[in-house]
Amino acid sequence: MNAMVPHLVGTDPAVLADAAAGLADTGPVTFVVDDEAVSYLPDGAVIRVVPGRIDDSPTVVRLSRLAWDDLVGQIRTVMSLMITGDLAFERGKFERLADWDPVLKYLHAGIPPYHPDRADLGGRDPLASFTLADDDDELRAQLQTMGYLHVRSVFSAEEMTAANAEIDRLAALARPGDDQSWWVTAESGDSALCRLVYTSLRSPVLAALEGDAR
Repeated sequence: MNAMVPHLVGTDPAVLADAAAGLADTGPVTFVVDDEAVSYLPDGAVIRVVPGRIDDSPTVVRLSRLAWDDLVGQIRTVMSLMITGDLAFERGKFERLADWDPVLKYLHAGIPPYHPDRADLGGRDPLASFTLADDDDELRAQLQTMGYLHVRSVFSAEEMTAANAEIDRLAALARPGDDQSWWVTAESGDSALCRLVYTSLRSPVLAALEGDAR
């Protein structure tokens, strides 16, 4: 028995048909752990999950048993596994795996990929923005419906200018391997700064904004 084949939670035929259509150009993906493998492939209006490799799978991903369990269990995302080096590509690139990511979440956890025809926005405007003067219940309802909330003019232009200056200062101090920043490899082969972390611990200006009651 192939222990890699997971229990599938997302089984709605309409959702799977949309997913299969969206993955038609991406093609199958195969995950390999030790000497076991499992493959996912769009097949007409369904997504098939089969034990073993598919010879023509354009994307083959190798990872540890723990990483596979974390991915299926929604403990870690494909992006997290990629950043930490816990998955490697025997074939293909991350872009194809990223295409599969929302579909895997549906299959493994029942979280459906976004589709405008299935989204119930309750008549709310996804482009709406608010201020701190708006009613808290209205802000809460917008956030719960959309999953995001755009609030204007929370901080002043002067505060943002000061914050940007602090980010520039910390970026200039950042070095690969300093545990205070994330780096990527650019097309040129050079390391490039992509993210600063723990900034409020190293900047009173940013710490004040983080703890501001607004």
